[in-house]
Amino acid sequence: MDITLFVLTVVIIGAAIDVTTGLIPNWLTVAGAVGGISLHSASGGMSGFVGSITGLCVGMALLLGFYACGGMGAGDVKLMGAVGSCLGPLGVIHAALATGILGGMYALAVGCRHWGMLATFRYIVTGCRTIVLTGGMFPGAISAASSRLLLRYGIAIALGTTLSLWWREP
Repeated sequence: MDITLFVLTVVIIGAAIDVTTGLIPNWLTVAGAVGGISLHSASGGMSGFVGSITGLCVGMALLLGFYACGGMGAGDVKLMGAVGSCLGPLGVIHAALATGILGGMYALAVGCRHWGMLATFRYIVTGCRTIVLTGGMFPGAISAASSRLLLRYGIAIALGTTLSLWWREP
C-alpha cells in the first residue's frame, strides 16, 4: 500500500470520528503508527524502521506541550504521532507547521463565532500580554459565563497533513 494513501486514510477517518464523537480513538492511532512503521520497515529495512520511529516521536513531541497545557486532547497528540510514523521526522514537521497555521485559523474562526470578534481579540491580547509579562500561560477565560471552546483538532491535523503532502508533490 502507498504510504501517502495510508496516512491520508488515517487522518481523514480521525477527523471524521473527532467531529462526530469529540475523540480520536486509540485503535486508529495505534493502527496508523503500526502501519506507518510496518510500511517503512518493509520498504526501507532498518533505516526505514528508525526513520518511522523517529517521526512518531517527533510528531508526538510537537504537540505534547499543548496537551500538557490543556489545549488539546491526547488523541490529537497520538494522531500526529501516527502521521510522523508515516511521513518521517521532516515530513511530520512540515505537516505540523501546516496544521498549526490551519489550526490557528480554525480556532480564531470558532472563537469569533462563539464569543464575537471583539471578545476574541481581547482574549488573544490578554493572553499574549500575560505570557510576555509573566512568562506563564494565561489561565483565564473571557468571562465567567462563557464556556471553553471545543475545537476538533483532528480536522486541522487532517487538513494540515493533506496540505503538506500536496505541497511536496512534484
